[in-house]
Amino acid sequence: MKYLYLLFIAALIFPVVVFAEPLIYFEAESYDFGEVKEGELLKHEFIFRNEGNEALIINGVVPS
Repeated sequence: MKYLYLLFIAALIFPVVVFAEPLIYFEAESYDFGEVKEGELLKHEFIFRNEGNEALIINGVVPS
């Protein structure tokens, strides 16, 4: 009976653990600066949020 109870608890918890993942959402995935003069300083902020149910960890950000 004890094993049946543990199996029942595991069945309830397992789907939550398996499907727990971060999901990044960007308001805009790209930005067009238009025509830019050489040497001009450009700046843009990308707004994003984590819509998943696990921590979102961002590593190795490199501009293209």
